[in-house]
Amino acid sequence: MGFVSEKLKEWPPERRYKSVIGARDYQLATLFKIIYERWGDEAVYEVVHQLFSNMRDKFFEHGMKTYNIVERDIKAYLAYYSLWWHILGLKGVEVIKLSEGKYAARFRSCPFFTCGGGPVECPTIKICEAMLAAHEQRTAKMFGLKCTVNKLLPKGDNCCEIIVEQSE
Repeated sequence: MGFVSEKLKEWPPERRYKSVIGARDYQLATLFKIIYERWGDEAVYEVVHQLFSNMRDKFFEHGMKTYNIVERDIKAYLAYYSLWWHILGLKGVEVIKLSEGKYAARFRSCPFFTCGGGPVECPTIKICEAMLAAHEQRTAKMFGLKCTVNKLLPKGDNCCEIIVEQSE
């Protein structure tokens, strides 16, 4: 065990983090693909939606406190997710104001699927739809916002894009 401890001391925290996150992303993407191949769209949607719902429920409030975000408005929502997406390893994240009270959030990478630089071929867009519905769309409702999925990398779009706007 001493050898491993000494080797790990040579790795900066960023390298250790990146290694762990890369392995986690590969494991999740592979698991999603296996579920899809064995049981199809409905099953993979249900499992991914439940996983990301549980994750959102467990970590959202803690994340808001950690990021020191107290408001519950569109700017707080975008601040939270901009940090969250960065921590998840999404690259090329941009938030664009479309009009008063309406924003587009775009990301051009994906930690899971090859269409966005990830390790595994995406078998179905249902996985992406489930992730976004469980996390971003549920949180938008909590904030009194509307969140719609506009583009997805696995559909051949040049980015994933959600539109976040004030509810009417």
